[in-house]
Amino acid sequence: TLVLRFGHLSTLNNHRRSFFLRSNRSLLEGISKDISAVLQETYDAIAFRDGYGGGGGGAQVGTVIDRKGVEYFVKTGSFGQFSMLNAEFCGISEIYKTNTIKVPKPIAIGSNDDTSYVVFEKLSLGGYGK
Repeated sequence: TLVLRFGHLSTLNNHRRSFFLRSNRSLLEGISKDISAVLQETYDAIAFRDGYGGGGGGAQVGTVIDRKGVEYFVKTGSFGQFSMLNAEFCGISEIYKTNTIKVPKPIAIGSNDDTSYVVFEKLSLGGYGK
């Protein structure tokens, strides 16, 4: 799964989205299940942290974190944005396979009834949102 950082959101929208994702346990459970399946070990996300601004096409970006402090970069959108997120996931997957430039490792892609998401390795590139 992949997530790219694009655009900006207002502080109010970031706050609302962060609250929504922290309170939407079923979304965190879905993300956790998909990460666990790929890694073949248990991952239990306890929170979604905003911090990167908005994503392209109206998507939201941030990280999920578990009790051990392990974080993954996540991009979420509406259920209708699944094909956009899937195209992004596939594109980053192809770039990752070339091993020519550093891109986040795609981890998972999924959706629940109303939200689509992609999950990537969280890169520490410095600057905003380190």
